[in-house]
Amino acid sequence: MRNGRLWLLAAVAIGVAAAGNAVFATEYTSSASLVSARGAAVSGIASAVAVNSATTLVATLGNEVAVVRDGREIARQKLDATVGGIAASADGSTFYAGTSVGTVYTLDSGLHPTSTRHVADAVAGVRPAANGTLVVAHGAGAFGPNSAVDVYPAGGNAATATQRTGSTINALDAAGNSAVYGTLSARVGMLALDNGGKQSWQVTLPQSVTSIAWVPQRGWVLVGDNSGGLTLLDSHGGQLGSVDVSNYPITTVAYDAKTGQILTGDQHGTMSILNGSGHVVLTHRVANSVLHALLPTAQGDFLAVPQTGSWSAVDVGAAQSVKHTQSLRPWWIAFDGLLLAGLIVLVALTGRRRAVTLRTAAAVWRGRVAYLMVLPTVLMVAMFTFYPALSAFYYSFTDFNLSSVTQWVGLNNYKTIFTNDSYFWVGVKNMVIVVAASFLKSVTVPLLAAELVYWLRNAIHQYVFRTLFVLSAVVPTLVITLLWKQVYDPYGLINSLLSSIGLGGWRHAWLGDEATALWSVIAVGFPYLTAFPFLIFLGGLLTISREVYDSAAIDGAGRWKRFTQVDMPHLRPQFRIVAFFAVVGSVEGFASIFILTNGGPGTATYVPALEMYSRIGSGDLGYASAIGVILFVVIVAATMFILRFRRSAMEVEA
Repeated sequence: MRNGRLWLLAAVAIGVAAAGNAVFATEYTSSASLVSARGAAVSGIASAVAVNSATTLVATLGNEVAVVRDGREIARQKLDATVGGIAASADGSTFYAGTSVGTVYTLDSGLHPTSTRHVADAVAGVRPAANGTLVVAHGAGAFGPNSAVDVYPAGGNAATATQRTGSTINALDAAGNSAVYGTLSARVGMLALDNGGKQSWQVTLPQSVTSIAWVPQRGWVLVGDNSGGLTLLDSHGGQLGSVDVSNYPITTVAYDAKTGQILTGDQHGTMSILNGSGHVVLTHRVANSVLHALLPTAQGDFLAVPQTGSWSAVDVGAAQSVKHTQSLRPWWIAFDGLLLAGLIVLVALTGRRRAVTLRTAAAVWRGRVAYLMVLPTVLMVAMFTFYPALSAFYYSFTDFNLSSVTQWVGLNNYKTIFTNDSYFWVGVKNMVIVVAASFLKSVTVPLLAAELVYWLRNAIHQYVFRTLFVLSAVVPTLVITLLWKQVYDPYGLINSLLSSIGLGGWRHAWLGDEATALWSVIAVGFPYLTAFPFLIFLGGLLTISREVYDSAAIDGAGRWKRFTQVDMPHLRPQFRIVAFFAVVGSVEGFASIFILTNGGPGTATYVPALEMYSRIGSGDLGYASAIGVILFVVIVAATMFILRFRRSAMEVEA
């Protein structure tokens, strides 16, 4: 009856889990989509501006301008130099394009030049204002001391006003009877176009300006900077607030009059949506390259235009819904986690497992003080050992690096390693040789030394030789490796010894020749009498009963038969331990190779662990994590192979 109730509770829990997940899934999928793909007709874009709700004017990195309507290119024109600024008239019948040689082209609807204007330096921006006024920013040089903003009246080819900015102009915008600009030296200024283009005000911000937008209906100047910040100024230059939006320079800012929200795009292709109070509502990556523009469309959404790749339509009105959906995710995971924990408890309390579970729980409760004392150690091991390992496994599926936002890439890292990384496969071949050599070095000389010490008749002599063999362990491995590097030097011990005995023709660049470099690295540490395997084997010999040797002697066993028939079977556990550490150490280790050859000459001594280290040093942590996971799998497979043999009766008794 009790088990029946437990199974009934389990069925109810499963039903609740199914219903709860259905509710979460329904809520998750019912939320409006924030971003939808919009095919791009032009790639390699340098800048983009809206002509109308369906048409976009773009400048390309190939010194061209193009008109895109509803995702299709309808006109294209190549100019004489790099395009530094583009604009469209209010009615969309006339286009403007400024180049790095100081020419400002006026283009018709087919992008055919109809007239030109000339400024003193490279054009940095072009914007039309009210009544056909054209504002042109220009300047040259690293700091642009001659940078200025020129104001041209409608149809005029001569500037009626010029405002010097004293620094390179990075951003320009105009609307109504005002124009705003931002400079490399973090200055922001406003020009009154209805007052002869005179400067109304100028302020200095903490960071270099990278983008700017003038919103006359709110009296706002939106300023994006080089450090990923957004500053809000009023129409008089007063600072209303600032917020850190991104880790990358802000490349475009826009205002959605429909929702009252602010949009920003950055150099990494990430778009952020802020409410009117300046709080970030949502951050979402919409492109894999620089986001150059966020432009309003006829559908009421915004068009995200990246440098390369597909354009995207962004439904700004869905931001709150998507934010709500994202906030449900941790609750969904927690809900499922609690249900799983409850189901495990129910299963543990069912049938025969109930008595075992209750006895275990009672034993834990009785020893609660001991468990509490062990808990800090367990937590620290979990934090500093298991958590980094699990994090590496997760990051192996990402492009985690120190120069960009981490993105999920799935199996791309593994695909690259196995199909395109020739260094990795060369390293695997070298690693197999190193592993085999390391195993032989760990089980030959240390075992021989252990046998010799064990069969010494005098206990004092045993103690002396045991101490001498172990004493070498106090010398750091780094010191030994550096000493061997001097031994292999062209003028080092080996070559000097060869010359002194008349074998100067055998002198060699041992670490500089691909034919000898790997074997020279393997030979480091000769005669390979390392303390750890020596003590392991000696300890194993000490556990063998003397009665076994007496029986072998009665049976007429000599030294060799005694070694093969008595010592070897009894030392099987020790062989496993030594083999495990030899394999793990040689698969993971690269310190001696790094010090002696750094993987060279060429790839003669390259190993995967060294490539992992190099990737970490270059900041490519996702790829390095993938290599680490592969090495982990190799170690686990090797360990299973070492332990796969059935244990002997002697091991079971031990």
